[in-house]
Amino acid sequence: MSGEKPEFQTNFREAFPDDMHSFDLKTSVLKLSKLIDPQLDEKYCLDEIEKFSKELRTRLSSSPSPPPAELLKTVNSYFFKELEFKTDETADKYFSGKIKKIPAGESAKPLHEYLSVRSVLKNRTGIAASIVLIYLMIAEELYMPVFAAVTPNNLYLRYDDGNEMHNIDLLSEGSLIESSRTVRDEIIYNKSLEPFYTAGLFLTKISKYYESRNMYDEAKIVLKRAGEVNPDLAENHYDFGRLYFREENYPEAEKSFMKAVDLNPGYAEAYYSLGVIKQKTGAVREAKDYYNKASGVNYSFEEAHYALGALHAETGNYEAAKNSLMEVIVINPQNTDAYYKLCLLYTSPSPRDRTRSRMPSSA
Repeated sequence: MSGEKPEFQTNFREAFPDDMHSFDLKTSVLKLSKLIDPQLDEKYCLDEIEKFSKELRTRLSSSPSPPPAELLKTVNSYFFKELEFKTDETADKYFSGKIKKIPAGESAKPLHEYLSVRSVLKNRTGIAASIVLIYLMIAEELYMPVFAAVTPNNLYLRYDDGNEMHNIDLLSEGSLIESSRTVRDEIIYNKSLEPFYTAGLFLTKISKYYESRNMYDEAKIVLKRAGEVNPDLAENHYDFGRLYFREENYPEAEKSFMKAVDLNPGYAEAYYSLGVIKQKTGAVREAKDYYNKASGVNYSFEEAHYALGALHAETGNYEAAKNSLMEVIVINPQNTDAYYKLCLLYTSPSPRDRTRSRMPSSA
């Protein structure tokens, strides 16, 4: 599962060096951005970062050593409220694999604009990963001990000077939230990440962008490196699983999805994908178990309820099918497919034939 693309590999390796000691945050992030946004003007981006940093130096100079909470209040008010940097939650869900596409009408932007530093600086809107990187570039200029921290469901900023620790919520104008403790020392979640590993999170999103453009060789190259940098990030294994699934390499896809749920036991999308694999390979009981797990960890995950209902109908368990499809309608009253299948279940003399499940096309 390795793409060729020697020219791309050379440019990518130049943007994100193999040796972390050769890594520089601004240099690498701008070069990575230029891979997906050839119009990127590095001077413009650096000038904007310096302009913001200079303004903050002026504001902070009146109080040379403010307490961390006061320091963050000044910086966050300027960054999130005055400059109005913000995360597009719908785009963020797309790049995190929570939704398969951005609904029509919710965003007119090309996907690269949520990632490109140039576009995010200009539009003041990005996904969490791109907003975090711009904030970190400014913090680096101010010698602030700010890092990224990731959980299975969120990416946020963290001030951590070794004595005090404050998490910064990207979705509420930089408000400070209680810091979580690391649950398992061997995995990435809830740790203060050095810039190299934070840029590794950005690689995962860039891979998703290439996949959306059907540039699968590039997606594999970038995702492979993302997995090397952050091998314990469940999202990387999930994305590998989806790429294997697309190639109909179901054994490897299953291994990847299983690794994802080992690292993140609440990964509903990975359980769902395991269900799809089991259904495709004829293991119906296991497929139902995985669909149940997916809806169990995330009740609002309507695809899992729908797949379970359709599979129950196909195997003749009509009451269970009705219950699952009713859950879909509770979650999303606009799901016409669920209404249609329910109608068949209540009216057809041979519901098994009429409601035969259409095999999910993607994991």
